[in-house]
Amino acid sequence: MAAPGSPSWVAGILARDLRALRREVEAYADERDLWRPAPGVVNPGGNLALHCAGNLQHFIGGVLGGSGYVRNRDAEFGQREVPRTELLADIDAAIAAVRRGLERVSPQQWEAQYPLPVGGVTLTTGEFMVTSAGHPPAAHLDSSNGTWRITEARGIVLGVVADLRLVPERGILRPGDALMLYTDGLVEAPGKDIDYGTDRLLGEADRLIASGFRAGAADLGGRAGTLRPAPARCVRPAPVPAKCPRNPHLLLPCRKT
Repeated sequence: MAAPGSPSWVAGILARDLRALRREVEAYADERDLWRPAPGVVNPGGNLALHCAGNLQHFIGGVLGGSGYVRNRDAEFGQREVPRTELLADIDAAIAAVRRGLERVSPQQWEAQYPLPVGGVTLTTGEFMVTSAGHPPAAHLDSSNGTWRITEARGIVLGVVADLRLVPERGILRPGDALMLYTDGLVEAPGKDIDYGTDRLLGEADRLIASGFRAGAADLGGRAGTLRPAPARCVRPAPVPAKCPRNPHLLLPCRKT
């Protein structure tokens, strides 16, 4: 089994989610619906699938794996009526690009700075910006005083309004700091206020300060999981975050000392 945070582990997570995307594309009863935006939503599902596939083929397959892939980001959002077979083939190409690209990454490359700025941010600076689309607010560990702080990032669920306005929070992860991202499924429980679950999660997270995050993330998920069982994982900041929208997860990007 691949070690959490390793290239092969990240490849497995991304491939899993891409296969889930493939199933979603296959599930459209009418292929034409792939290119029909839902009310209040700008981009239809087909364009979002093209964007996911193009993003990973570029950032992992091209930049890390040297595949030579040339990205056309405008086409990811501008193309319409692409046959479903081509869309599925593009997702399959992204799965292959992730596997081959991360197979080629050496331990030295994996520990080094990502070759390109992502979203205008150089990851080794520790800079971060976090927003929320209806999820509980992220928590930031300040290693200088050993305390967790709930961030001010706020927002409503995607798809509810056409003019979505999110309130982000920006900051810097200094050596020893951590940013904890989690879904409501990890802190909610029938008959209990969500603040109770959040306080319990932060209380258990205090235990990680001494033991370290990489070994302790799964234990944290298990302890907080007395409210509702949920998987947990610890990840290093990566160019493309892995997520599973259908399962509650705990993410702990942390900056090494």
